Amino acid sequence: AQQDALDHKLLGPLDEQAMALKFGDRWLYSHRFPKPEATKTRAIDDLSQSQVNDMCVIDEHLYLDDIDSLVNTAQAAYRADAAYNVKNRQYLLWRGDHKDAYRQFPISPTDHSVASIRLPVPREKRGPTWPHSSGYYVHLRLPFGARGSMLHYSRVSRAVCAILRRLLWVPLLAYVDDYYAICPEEQASHCHALFQRVNRVLGFQIKEEKTMLPAVEGKLLGIKLTISPSAITMDVDEQRRQKLQEQLRLVRQNKRLSPTLAGKLAGKLGFAGTAFWGKNGRAFLRALYNRAARGRYQSGFDEKHEIARALDWFQWALVHCPRRRIPLGQQQQASTIYTDAEFSVNQQGAMTGRIGSVILLPNNATRFVSWQVPTELFTKLEPRETQITPLEVLAVPFSLHHWLADKKALGEAHKNPEGIIVTVYIDSTAAQFCIRKGSSRQDDMNALAAETWKMSAANNITLWTEHVSSEENGADLPSRNMITACEAMGWQASPVQYDVPWRKWLAAVEAPIEGLQEGH
Repeated sequence: AQQDALDHKLLGPLDEQAMALKFGDRWLYSHRFPKPEATKTRAIDDLSQSQVNDMCVIDEHLYLDDIDSLVNTAQAAYRADAAYNVKNRQYLLWRGDHKDAYRQFPISPTDHSVASIRLPVPREKRGPTWPHSSGYYVHLRLPFGARGSMLHYSRVSRAVCAILRRLLWVPLLAYVDDYYAICPEEQASHCHALFQRVNRVLGFQIKEEKTMLPAVEGKLLGIKLTISPSAITMDVDEQRRQKLQEQLRLVRQNKRLSPTLAGKLAGKLGFAGTAFWGKNGRAFLRALYNRAARGRYQSGFDEKHEIARALDWFQWALVHCPRRRIPLGQQQQASTIYTDAEFSVNQQGAMTGRIGSVILLPNNATRFVSWQVPTELFTKLEPRETQITPLEVLAVPFSLHHWLADKKALGEAHKNPEGIIVTVYIDSTAAQFCIRKGSSRQDDMNALAAETWKMSAANNITLWTEHVSSEENGADLPSRNMITACEAMGWQASPVQYDVPWRKWLAAVEAPIEGLQEGH
C-alpha cells in the first residue's frame, strides 16, 4: 500500500477526520485480504462484504476470447491461404500481458467515496493527532476485487484488440489481461512488435517477464499448444497437471469435498478439460457442480458416490484421456448419421423400444440399422413417465458403436490419423442438447453422454450434433422397423450387432448413490 501511494495508485493514509472532510458522511471502506498465487501474493479488496459490488450493475455483455477463439482464427487463416493457393504455411503463437492490469487505469473521482480500504499505518506515517494504528487509503486506480474493475478493464482490452485488428490487421485476442495471437511465421515478429509499440504509444506498460516471443509451442491459459502446418494439438501444462493430480489425490484420500472447494476444483478441471478430446469430462464435472450448489453443510462422500467416480475419472484423464487435435488446411473424411428412437407401453404395462440409425457415406451409399432395445435396459433407467428421451440419447452411442464395427461404414475410416468428422442429426431437442453439452442432470443420460464423447475420443472422431425435424429424420423408418420401406429406397441393411455394451455404458447408475455424509 505504501508503494501504491508513492506511485499515485492510492491516496493516503487518511484518518477519519480527513475522510469526513473529503467525502462528508457518505463513504464506505472495505477490508483487504491476501490471495497467494504461483509467483506472488496478490492483495484483494473485499468489496463484496462491504456491499460496494452490490451497487455495481453490469448491463452489457462481457466478451472474453478463449482457446476456441484462437482455433477459429487459425482455421479462418488456413481457409484464406487455400483461397490463394498457399500451402503448408507455418503459423506461430505469441503472447503479451499488461503489467498490474487493473492498476494501470484510473477510476472516476465520483467513485472515490466507495473505493477506500482500511489498513495498518506505520507509526512514521501517522499524524500527531492520529487516534488509531490504522488508517484509510483511497483507490485512484481500478482495484482487484471490484466488480466494476472487470467491466472497465474489459473495455480497455477490447479497444486494444480493435486497434490492432482493424487498423493494423493483427488478429489479436484477449482473455482479461492476457493478449495473444497466431500469425504467419514470416510476419509473427513484426505483429508482436506492433502490439508492443501500440501499447507504448497508448501509455500502457507491458509485463516483460510474461511476454512470449513467436514460437510453434507455448502455454496459453494453462493449456500447452503446439502448432504445425497441418494441426493444432493441445495438452495440459505439466505443472498444472501435477498440482491438479495432487489436489484430487488429497480430496479422494480424505473423502471430503466442501461446496466451496468443489466449485473451485470444477473451474480448474473445466479449464484443463479444454485439452481433452471433444466434450470429454463435462459429464463428470456435473458431480462437482452438484456438490457446489448443495449448501455449505455437505462435504463427505464414500466410494459409491458420484464424486468418487468423477475424481477417479479426472485422475485418469489428466494423464491418459486423448488430447484435442484440430486439423488445419487438410480435408477430413465426413459422414452424416441420422438417429431416432421409438418407445411405447402395452396394455400390460411392459415397455418396448427400438432405435434406428442411418449413415450417409462419402461414396453416396446409405446404410441403416434397426435395433430392438432389450427389456432389461429399462430397469437400469431412472423412473419417468416416458423413456423416449433417454432412448434418443442412447441412439447416439449405439450408432457410433455400430457404425465403427461396420467395415463398410466407419470401420476403417476412423484409423485415418487426421480423424473423421461425424455429424449426427437428432430430432429430440433435449437429447441433442445433452449430447452437445456432454452432460445432463439425469444420471442415466449423463452416463450415456460421457460414453459418447469417450468413444469419439478413442476413435479419432470429431463429433457434431444438429437438430432435424421428425418429418425430415431419415432414421424414422428403421426406428419403426419399416425395413421394406428402407430397402425400397436403395438403402443397404447393416447386420445388427448383438454385443451392444449398454450395460457398461449405464454401469455408473445401476446402483443408487449412497453414502452422502453430513458435516463441515
